[in-house]
Amino acid sequence: MSIKERMNERKNCEIILSTEYTKPSLITDLLVMFILIAIAIILYHYL
Repeated sequence: MSIKERMNERKNCEIILSTEYTKPSLITDLLVMFILIAIAIILYHYL
């Protein structure tokens, strides 16, 4: 295998990984924000 082929394979793997991980992280970020807002609302109600 040539160096160029290896570089292309690495780039493809990185692209696949980035596309697989951006979607779940977006969802988890939204969930974390939602949980933080919920906690803030609960704290305001109890304080």
